[in-house]
Amino acid sequence: MRYGVHALVLGLVLGAAGHGFAITVPGSSFDSSAGSPTWTLPNSSASLSNVSSPLTYSADGWTVNGGDQALKFSGNDYSAASRSIAPPQSGDVWVRFLVQWHPGTIGTNEFLTCWFDNTNSSQADHTLVPNIGVKTNEGGAGGTDDMVVRLTINGGDYAGDINANPGATHMIVGHLYKSTPGTTTVYNRFEMWVDPTEDNPVGDRQASNYALDKGNTNLSSFSYIGFRSANLPSNGPVYMDDLLIAGTMGEVMQGGKGGDAPMIPEPLTMLALLAGVTGLSRYVRSRD
Repeated sequence: MRYGVHALVLGLVLGAAGHGFAITVPGSSFDSSAGSPTWTLPNSSASLSNVSSPLTYSADGWTVNGGDQALKFSGNDYSAASRSIAPPQSGDVWVRFLVQWHPGTIGTNEFLTCWFDNTNSSQADHTLVPNIGVKTNEGGAGGTDDMVVRLTINGGDYAGDINANPGATHMIVGHLYKSTPGTTTVYNRFEMWVDPTEDNPVGDRQASNYALDKGNTNLSSFSYIGFRSANLPSNGPVYMDDLLIAGTMGEVMQGGKGGDAPMIPEPLTMLALLAGVTGLSRYVRSRD
């Protein structure tokens, strides 16, 4: 089990004892030794499954591993997997997860996205709320890109540099926010980075793996997260693991091993680094 790895901020535990996210509760992966995650899995389209090897993403010496179990998706379901968030959130939200696409030929409009909403009803299609994930070949709209971020079904943007690869594990990082912060203003910005590296890090809005959707939603806060699946083959399931949600980029990018996370340091981090440099220079001068 992996404890003490992530500093997370959304008052929510995805799994049992330490495998989820909360104000101070660490962890993120589905490990069988930690018990079953507290997800609602109403139908056979999603299930908690053992994996022969953990989902793994590596970039420039930085590696993130999932657990010995992952959520497995197939078929079609508006709310294939969901869980509540308490209290509801109305501020900046960062999300990160690993997704492993099925082996074999990838068809058009194979779909798995993480949504943010105020209901997890199976009658809600979650199309008019923020979604982030995979929609292969732009859903058959004439494009070839797969990685999508959208505020509603009426918009959306794709990261054109990276597509879903058969059997490959990808890391998706998103930032949902409001251009005018406030508890009653609506979310109207959703940006995404796919498979971040040192050359294309999270936070770089000029990166080739970046996408941004703009436009108003009807959502000023959310109390559920979940996954919607569509057109996923039953004989080649898609897996998801290592889902994290936090209030800052630095928090959601913690937890890797072997190197620095591929992200641009946030302003507070830069100030701390500059303060350290200033302190060191003063120390050196005092010894001259």
